[in-house]
Amino acid sequence: MIFQVLAYDLESGELAFEKEIGRRVPDHGVHPCNTFATETPATDGERIVVYFGMVGLVACLDAKGETQWTKDIGMFPMTADFGTGSSLAIHDGLVFVQSDNASASFVTAFSVESGEEAWSAERPKGSAWASPILWKHGEVTALVLCGPDTVTGYDPASGEQRWRVAGMGGSFSATPGSNEERLVFGNSGPMRRGPLLSLRPSAEGTISARADEAS
Repeated sequence: MIFQVLAYDLESGELAFEKEIGRRVPDHGVHPCNTFATETPATDGERIVVYFGMVGLVACLDAKGETQWTKDIGMFPMTADFGTGSSLAIHDGLVFVQSDNASASFVTAFSVESGEEAWSAERPKGSAWASPILWKHGEVTALVLCGPDTVTGYDPASGEQRWRVAGMGGSFSATPGSNEERLVFGNSGPMRRGPLLSLRPSAEGTISARADEAS
């Protein structure tokens, strides 16, 4: 299977470049509604970073489509062969890759410029499909990841955990939303809906997902 990046000119619609990233056979299947290239690329305005979660390839291209670096972070099974779906996020020179899977979940930050690993943190084992976001409130920015039963806020520079909401139940496919005053997130599962919660910037430590206890 060929994994590639295609870029088109916004004005003319003509193909600007087509770049092959790699040729691999995925170890696992995907749901009929999913694809083998679901993750959305991210850019810092100078470079484009892409992630093919089904084969564990992360690559950085320049504006002309020339490969700057590639990383192999491994192929991992997902619940019921649903396939992967978590896209990338970029902040302050780092690109964040979330891999919540059924084998060995983790989040890793790479330098966008060099591809060097800045930090990596283990996460609770289990599949999730939400994408990481940067929650900015005042002068503070948190890297927020939704995963199996939890929502976690990290220091994007170091990977240190700042807070964690536990007891959500199930897992996440929806990416959270935010403004400077609130982070809003929710999930659902078979035969049930919710919960939908909001969190204030003052959050710290481990927080219960119960609506009457969340801050």
